[in-house]
Amino acid sequence: MNIPRSLVFALALAVLTTAGAAAAEVKAPKISVELLAEHTALVPGQSTTLAVAFKIQPDWHIYWINHGEGGMPPEFAWQLPPGYAVGPMRFPAPKRHVEKEADVHTFILEGEPTFLTELSVPASAKAGEKITLGVKVSWLACKEI
Repeated sequence: MNIPRSLVFALALAVLTTAGAAAAEVKAPKISVELLAEHTALVPGQSTTLAVAFKIQPDWHIYWINHGEGGMPPEFAWQLPPGYAVGPMRFPAPKRHVEKEADVHTFILEGEPTFLTELSVPASAKAGEKITLGVKVSWLACKEI
C-alpha cells in the first residue's frame, strides 16, 4: 500500500501565529473568528478545505458578498508560502435585512457563518516540512444599519 507523505502545518489568523496547532482564534467585540483546516497534515500535489468560522453575538450581523444598499462584505488576505494557493471564498447563504426607518435593504449573516476555500498544495512541497498559513480577515459588524 502506498501511503502519501504529508506536511505538518500551522495556521495563523490576523497577526497571531500558533505553531503546531490546527486552529487560531481572534476575538473582537461581538465577534470571534477561527481558522480551521479539514486535515492536520497536507499531501504534496493535493488540496484541502480551509474554513474561516465566525461566531457573532445575538442581535449583531456581518454582511454577505452582495451586501445590498449598505455595509461591506468580509475581506480575506491570505499569507501563504510560495507555491501554495487558495481558491475563491465560498460565502454561506444570507438573510435579507430591511431597515424600515432608513428604507435600506441589505444581505446579512448572523450566528455562526462559515466561509470555505480550497488550499492547493504544490507538488514540489517537501514531505515533513512545517509551514505556516495565515489569513487577515476584515469585516464590518453592525447591530443596526
